[in-house]
Amino acid sequence: MKSRLFTLFFLLILLFALPAAATLLMSRHSSNISSDIYQTGVDIYVNSGSTSTRMDLDEYLIGVVAASIPFDYHDEALKAQAVIARTNIINILGSRKSIDDYQLNQPYINPYTLKKQLGAQWQTTIERISLAVLSTSDEIILYNGVPASALFFKCSGGKTRNAEEVFGSTIPYLISVDSSWDCQSPDFSEQTVIDTDTLMGLMQSYDTNFFAAPSGIADTIQIISRDSAGYVQTIQIGNLSLGGDDLRYLLGLPSSCFTVDADETSVTFTTSGIGHGVGLSQYGANVLAEEGKSYKEILAVYYPQTTVSSMNDAAAETGVSQTSTGFILSSAYTPCA
Repeated sequence: MKSRLFTLFFLLILLFALPAAATLLMSRHSSNISSDIYQTGVDIYVNSGSTSTRMDLDEYLIGVVAASIPFDYHDEALKAQAVIARTNIINILGSRKSIDDYQLNQPYINPYTLKKQLGAQWQTTIERISLAVLSTSDEIILYNGVPASALFFKCSGGKTRNAEEVFGSTIPYLISVDSSWDCQSPDFSEQTVIDTDTLMGLMQSYDTNFFAAPSGIADTIQIISRDSAGYVQTIQIGNLSLGGDDLRYLLGLPSSCFTVDADETSVTFTTSGIGHGVGLSQYGANVLAEEGKSYKEILAVYYPQTTVSSMNDAAAETGVSQTSTGFILSSAYTPCA
């Protein structure tokens, strides 16, 4: 009975607090006074030009979640994103109680820009995002008592990828899992057509030793290997072989899960999915949310062997770098890419 009364009391607080929080986000954007609604005790300093705005972690997270995931995604998907963002920040923060936002490598959108984008939809949207942040306040993803490296991306090619096949390091909770529902995404497949002259120039910028006859480059293109999720690991072009992810970044492809069709004048890359493919698929998370899964259930699908717990439950190593826990991630990879 007490538990039910507490839950009802908490929901009533949120019902009245969220509209106030939305208003405060606008009214105090250039102020250094935090609202009492945010009480994590962690300060983020958001720098813009010559000014610096102090925000509580949860207040800052509203702008991070808003910049990270489509606004129209299900509430449970937004909650999952809030926990992911908080985890990644705590991982960088360590034992500190404050940090400048530029050190966090997090997307962020300020309230003024968000209101310009959304217009009449702003109030409803900011209340939904605020609820996602505040209702998961203090929660992060832990693996063996340490904050996880909570990588995420937009949409998989049908499976997520094993971290060791991308980064060369085994990360027990960043393993390939089924995400076949991603194939329903309207953005799942995309074709990128590049003329052979442009491809030649880009390959030469990648490696000055590259050589191929323009009229015969099509005959030299061959996918050498794929990983267990179907993403290209190695591809041969001309006299060079390179990683599928290297080619993806070089050509600006949505994904390294692709097929190739080439002729004398152009090369067509047909990609599946969007992003690096490691960790949580945002589109997949939204599908699972719409099917009735909670944010904790969604996180358990994409980060197996982890738990969602209070920041205070983290081990003494809380916030240690990914490198010091043995999880060495290339600087080419951001949490969402």
